[in-house]
Amino acid sequence: MHLQYVMVYSLMIFMTIVLTSFTKFHVKLVCTNVTTIENLEKDRTGEFVSYDVGIDKNFKQVFGENPWLWPLPFYGSSGRPSGDGVKWISNTYQH
Repeated sequence: MHLQYVMVYSLMIFMTIVLTSFTKFHVKLVCTNVTTIENLEKDRTGEFVSYDVGIDKNFKQVFGENPWLWPLPFYGSSGRPSGDGVKWISNTYQH
């Protein structure tokens, strides 16, 4: 019985570390308004087009205009993400 507690606790610690790392990585991507592929390209080549328009606007582009609807998996007209899904606001400067 004691071994089961150790196994469950170990699995819980492992999952906590994995999910925390996953969450931190994706919050960083949203804060900088970068996709996973763009992040990998930036690391490989050092070049990318910057769509970072500030943390507040980045979150609104990803999750929608209404912060109260961000945790919900659906959106109405007030929670729709900004943009048309094809064209996005970009910065004029390059990193």
